[in-house]
Amino acid sequence: MPLRRAAPGKSFAVAALDWIAQRAWPGNVRELRAAVECAAALAQGAAISVEDLAFATGETAPITLPPANTTLEEEVTALERRRILEALERNGHNHTHTARDLGLSRVGLLKKVDRMGLR
Repeated sequence: MPLRRAAPGKSFAVAALDWIAQRAWPGNVRELRAAVECAAALAQGAAISVEDLAFATGETAPITLPPANTTLEEEVTALERRRILEALERNGHNHTHTARDLGLSRVGLLKKVDRMGLR
């Protein structure tokens, strides 16, 4: 099945591949193909995310809430880390494009990446 034709240069986020593998595909390969083609068209970066796939299939993406005993600072840090990782993946780990995507300077992004140990 030539899915690459619909989205040259697109890849799947690891979470998206897990989501595909765990979902039942009642329409078999036709439904899967339609979902992937639609998600590839929706994806704003180089990677197709769970959110793209969920929207393409008319479902909502899984929402994970932080544990109740976390502080606001821990929640903000976790959100910032997740957003940076998603943006890096979406932009093929290009720091300039990722910084622009997040509304940061390139140097500011690199400082955050170093501080969070993401390098």
